[in-house]
Order: sequence, then structure tokens, then C-alpha cells
Amino acid sequence: MESKKLYETLLDLPLLSITGVEIDASKVVISCESKLGSAHCPSCLQVCTKVNQSYKRDIRDLSISGRAVHLELTTRQFICEDCNRTFQEQFAFVSKYERMTIRYENFIYKRCIGAAIIYVSVQEVLEWHRVNRIFKKWSNKAIKDADFFANVKAIGIDEIALKKGHKDFVCVIVNLETGEVLDILEARTKATLLAYFNQLGSAFCEKIEIFSSDMWEGYINAAKVLFPNAQIVVDRFHFFAHLQKAVDGARKALRRQFPDQEDLKKVKWLFLKNKENLSLEQREQLDDLLSNPDYILLKQAYEAKEDFRAILEQDIDPKQADENLTDWVIQVMQKQNKYLDKFIKTFSIWYEYILNYFNGKWSNGIVEGINNRIKMMKRRAFGYRDFPAFRTRVLVEFL
Repeated sequence: MESKKLYETLLDLPLLSITGVEIDASKVVISCESKLGSAHCPSCLQVCTKVNQSYKRDIRDLSISGRAVHLELTTRQFICEDCNRTFQEQFAFVSKYERMTIRYENFIYKRCIGAAIIYVSVQEVLEWHRVNRIFKKWSNKAIKDADFFANVKAIGIDEIALKKGHKDFVCVIVNLETGEVLDILEARTKATLLAYFNQLGSAFCEKIEIFSSDMWEGYINAAKVLFPNAQIVVDRFHFFAHLQKAVDGARKALRRQFPDQEDLKKVKWLFLKNKENLSLEQREQLDDLLSNPDYILLKQAYEAKEDFRAILEQDIDPKQADENLTDWVIQVMQKQNKYLDKFIKTFSIWYEYILNYFNGKWSNGIVEGINNRIKMMKRRAFGYRDFPAFRTRVLVEFL
């Protein structure tokens, strides 16, 4: 009797009466039944006491001391004497026709967050398809209940390849203020973006104050149409990467010109890293390289890159940034460096949106971090067979 009371306490299901407990090395089987002597007819709501038949349901519950818990639940079929219909009694802790308690399903779902379904399946000794079905059921509910677009004012957008080596890019939309993934679109075309945001309504689009993306015209052109009150920002990391490419282009040209020069080998990251992140030894190596008069184009490109980065780091408004960047462009053009001149052409095209960066210093840095986490999720699951599964997994892991 005392042991039954103990298990009633452990189960914390007050309306169940425990009739027996069996324990072996791997599981605990708890026989139980309802304490209630009646049930309400779902048709006429009358109280019914007449039982037509009863049967046992095997319900999986949360484990106890590492042992799987199975509730051998006696379930009655009542007869309503008023409307002459039969019905099965229902329990608040388990859904109709399900073989797991609601709390155990929730436990399985939460275990799947951050873990592969196969891992949870093995750990809980459950079939993969059952764990997958539970994850889909609860994740769809979580997504349906979430209000992703409430109070969104700043949007960042970027793409990621669904499959490595393929060009099937999907579009990741992020709330720049909170770091939450708002949604993932199966395509990144302008038409897709227009259709998606238009269905959210003009009221939503008019609330957007910041739109940040990389230097792809499809994003920019869509933002111009969709968000009339938004400041469009080209992400600093994307346009700065073009300047990094100019520096690396100068380095590669020297490697081709002087293939036997040892000091030009394995030095790529000396020029691409921020100077303050270099060790003392690396700085000395860099200074030695830049002092070589044969490497003048590389020196000019590197110094221009560092000067440009210094401007980006300054706490200045767009007006002051415009003055500083204009001076920088004039100085660079005077050098007549073909690698830098190529960057200046790109820079000039996107200048308006680059300048907007200094009005609050919005960037897609947080989006890039999210994309890296998404890539880890893809590796963890060895890819996804379809886009809906991929989208669901990403959305629930960033809720």
C-alpha cells in the first residue's frame, strides 16, 4: 500500500488510482485506472455511470531512475442511457489514441531541440518514426503559436545553400534587434520576396525602419518596393570583403611574379586579419614584407584597407562618414593602384547604402552567426530531405 502511494506521488496524476507495480531491469509497469465513477457523454453532456466494456492502454510516461515507465491504463467504454451512444473515457494527461503522455511527448520534443532525432530515438529506446512524428507535431504547434513578426522594425536577410555544392539557396530572414529567425524562404528571388512580404500586409511593411542585406540587387530592389519607410543598409562585412579581395589580389599577383620568393609564401592571413589581432612576430613579418619596394602595390592596398576599416570603427554620423570616406577615395585614386581602383568602382555603386551603415551601425553580423549555426544543424542531421523539414527545424531551434 505504501509503495502504491509512493508511485502515485511520483506520477503526480491525482485522478489515477494505482492498482499494481511491476519492476524489471529496464522498465517500470504501473497498472492504473481512473478514480472517477462516471464520465460525461460528449453528445448530450449527461453524466454516465454504465460501463459497456473496458480495455487496457499501454501509455509511455517519463522515466524513473533510468527505467522506462509504462502506464497500463484501464480505459472504460461508457453507455449513455439518454442518447444510447457509447464513448470512450478521456484523460487529461494523454491525447485520444496516443500512446505517450502529453508530458512525455513534450519531453521528447525538447530533447530533439539541438539534437538529431536518431540520437533521441536511441537514448529513449523509441522507433525513429515515432520520435520524428512527435517532433513534427509539437514543432508545428510551437510555430503556429509563435508571433514571429510582432514589433519587428529591423530586418536582416541573407542566403544559405540547402545542400553543399548546389545552388539551391534559401533565404534567411532575421530580426536584427532580437536575433530571432523570422522565417526561411525556399527561394531568394525578388518575386519570392515580394509575394512573401506583401501577404504580411502593408501595415507591417510600413513599420520596417531598417533593412540590411548583402550586395545583391534582388534584395535591394525588393526592399525599395516593399519598405517605403526603411533605411536600406548594405552589410559592412560584405562590402569590406571586396576590399579584402583587392588586397589578396595584389598578393596573388606578387606570388605569380616572384614564385620563388619565400617571404610571400603562406602569408595570406597576415594581410586579411585585423592588424591588432596579429601577434608581435606576425606584425614584424608583415612590416618586413611591406618595406620591400617591389611590393608597393600590395602595401598600398593593405594600408588603404586598414584606413578604411578605421573609418568603419569610428563613432561618427553619416555626414562625417561621408567626408571621411570622400577623403579616403581621393587618396586611393591618387595612387593609381589597379586593385584598389576596381574596389572603388564597386564602392561607388553601393555608396548610398554603405553610408547608411553609420546611422546606427546596423549590419548583418548577427545573421552571419545564425547562418553558421544553421550549417551546424545541417551537419548534425546529415542534411534534410525536404525544405519544409529544414524550415521547421530552424524555426523551432531559434524560438
